[in-house]
Amino acid sequence: MGFLAVTQVTLLVSSALMIVPTLMALVNVLVSASIARPANMVAGLCYLAVTIGNIVSETWGYYILFGIMELIVIAVIVIKSLRWPTVEQNE
Repeated sequence: MGFLAVTQVTLLVSSALMIVPTLMALVNVLVSASIARPANMVAGLCYLAVTIGNIVSETWGYYILFGIMELIVIAVIVIKSLRWPTVEQNE
């Protein structure tokens, strides 16, 4: 965990960070676009900040690679959320 000591608090925070993406997948399925759209934008922007913070001083190549991949995926999610139709269309 880098410079952080492994404690119950750091493990709890780490767990919360891992739970959010799973919950976001569920939110996208269960709620309307008017709720899912801003939720994706807020969660995505928060995760952009977290991921950038994680890779800023990283020296391990694999971690940088996965961090860059994660940044790309998060950016796509935020951009798609911004372009999400505000009115649900019927097919």
